[in-house]
Amino acid sequence: MAKKQLSHDAIRREAQAILREQQRILAQASSAARSATHEFSRYAQDDLFPRVASGSRRGFSTARHALVDEVLPSVGAAVGAALKLLDGKAPSKSLSAARKALGVASSPAAKSGTGVGTVIAVGLGVAALIGIGYVAYQTFRADDELWVSEEDDL
Repeated sequence: MAKKQLSHDAIRREAQAILREQQRILAQASSAARSATHEFSRYAQDDLFPRVASGSRRGFSTARHALVDEVLPSVGAAVGAALKLLDGKAPSKSLSAARKALGVASSPAAKSGTGVGTVIAVGLGVAALIGIGYVAYQTFRADDELWVSEEDDL
């Protein structure tokens, strides 16, 4: 029995030594992970963030210029022509003026391919046409009971 006790004590001491070694290794791994986190944070703040910020500034600037220089004049001309059509003033002149404005505004220096500005312009144009159609529908529909009186609960 003394032999069994001795072997249990030896196993217990060996297990405790292994546990201490694992704890030391885990502490080193934790320190390395902490160091890597600090290094990545420094890299992100010093190198990565300025690159992303300048790229996004350029992208926003390009989109803003495309919107202001290409899309808004086209939409304004289309809305003006549609309003003239709704008023019944010279439809052929309004349509030709709108086509001319859209043609001039949408043909900058010859670019190839569809860009972000084109997609935004088409989306805004479709939205403007839907809005004009809805306004025209609301204007010309016959609705006898537009106002409904509320019942007083006194």
